[in-house]
Amino acid sequence: MVDSELVARAMQARLNAHAPYSEFLVGAAVLTEDGSIFCGANVENASYSLTNCAERVALQSAIAAGIRGFVRIAVVADTAEPVSPCGACRQVMVELAPDAEVLLANLGGKLRKTRVSKLLPDSFTSAQLTTRRMPTVSMAPSANGEARLPLEGTRVLDLTRILAGPFATQKLADMGAEVIKIERPGSGDDTRAWGPPFASGHSTYFLSINRGKRSVELDLKHPTGKEALRRLIRKADVLIENFRPGVLEKLGFGWKQLQKLNPRLVYCSISGFGHNSKRRAEPSFDVLIQAESGLMSLNGDADGPPWKVGVSIADEMAGQLAVEGILLAMHARHRTGRGDHVDIALLDGIFALLSYQGQLALSSDRDPWRMGNRHPSIVPYETFPTSDRDLVVGVGNEAIWQRFCQALGQEALQTDPRFASNRQRVENRELLGELLAEVFKTRGCDTWVAILQKARVPVAAIRDVRQAFAAAERDSRGQLVEVDHPEIGKLRMVGNPIQLASLRGHRPRYAPPPLLGEHTREVLRELGFPETTLDELGAARPSP
Repeated sequence: MVDSELVARAMQARLNAHAPYSEFLVGAAVLTEDGSIFCGANVENASYSLTNCAERVALQSAIAAGIRGFVRIAVVADTAEPVSPCGACRQVMVELAPDAEVLLANLGGKLRKTRVSKLLPDSFTSAQLTTRRMPTVSMAPSANGEARLPLEGTRVLDLTRILAGPFATQKLADMGAEVIKIERPGSGDDTRAWGPPFASGHSTYFLSINRGKRSVELDLKHPTGKEALRRLIRKADVLIENFRPGVLEKLGFGWKQLQKLNPRLVYCSISGFGHNSKRRAEPSFDVLIQAESGLMSLNGDADGPPWKVGVSIADEMAGQLAVEGILLAMHARHRTGRGDHVDIALLDGIFALLSYQGQLALSSDRDPWRMGNRHPSIVPYETFPTSDRDLVVGVGNEAIWQRFCQALGQEALQTDPRFASNRQRVENRELLGELLAEVFKTRGCDTWVAILQKARVPVAAIRDVRQAFAAAERDSRGQLVEVDHPEIGKLRMVGNPIQLASLRGHRPRYAPPPLLGEHTREVLRELGFPETTLDELGAARPSP
């Protein structure tokens, strides 16, 4: 029974809402346990156009919140005029809930009851009515008390391999997105074979960046494989790929081609040099980008050769930027209703990472130079050998310098004009380094660390990776997590580094990296393929 309480709740949702472009309109959406969606829209001074329809923005806030599959839509407009959703709003209703009941109410509480299908113009086809059927996702806490993750209800198609793309999609999966990883039948992601080291036959490289995903084997050159991917794209929020520019266009899955299939799709491409670069067709790997970007020229001893960074930083930076770009495009989609093409280049990412070193090159007539573990602009900010092993100190300001000298028992350095300020210390870094090196050799690393920490001087012993993880386990932040892998058993992993206050106290729901093709049959059944067709699509590994 529809009554004034329903209207009041819908209006309350509007009054408590905040949406982009609030100077034009405000939209909100909340979902109740019985599957009703309440949308409030302030239409005063709003333009009923394809870009500024108030009810549409209210409904799109439901998309942003991961609310799908509701059975009743209540729209309340802040106007005395009869409420009649525009074409753009109706299209969103079709995408979200084509069979839903619609309740239209104005400010006075007058209601009109109808169905989404009856609001549609004749130009809508029956195919459009079933384009985007999604499972219901509530934003309320789950039955076991776990908090909902921010990206729950978001479907991501992962057509990437190696590192940059999987690094990005694992981050999205960690925050609740459903990530479907499309892999070559029989071999899958290249990194499945990268090793040793292996853990029970599984590449540790692959394991590190693929948790929480569903693996689907598809031959994208096979007509049925292409049709399966098209069906997935119709229901996807995000597609991310790292094919060489032009390859997916030849297969029929380029950005411009997919805009027609799913106008809301956020399409992210990762490549070495970018899709609009003159070098777009050139293959590239992380080490090549480190070399070409100038990054390697900064790493290594001053009198030694250039060195690459110890991790694939160009790939990982590109993956991080891909996540940032995807979230920006999704945020913009809340108000525009349309997707975007996110174009990430590994070379661009390292240029951005050069920061102050890059600005030095741009603002002067010389290149930055290799300095080993020293800093170009701060002294002392480097490693020193002690009587047993090396440590690092970071004297970042004058107050720390004073405490540093006192802790070392070198008060004379405080008044020495050669070291009176950071500028003088930079100019006389060689002399100061020699003096400090002699002091640090008089005691062991642990002793110096204790002395300097007591004096509130930034200091650290240099650890190996296993020592660092052991120290992390003694902390309470939960950086290391454990998942149950079907063939390895208990698998320890580094967890997602982003901690949200709203999720604090709730255990992350990490799923293990998938076996090759583990979810192929499961996903294809969801897409409506008959059992007789599954083998054609490379469904080599039945789902449990």
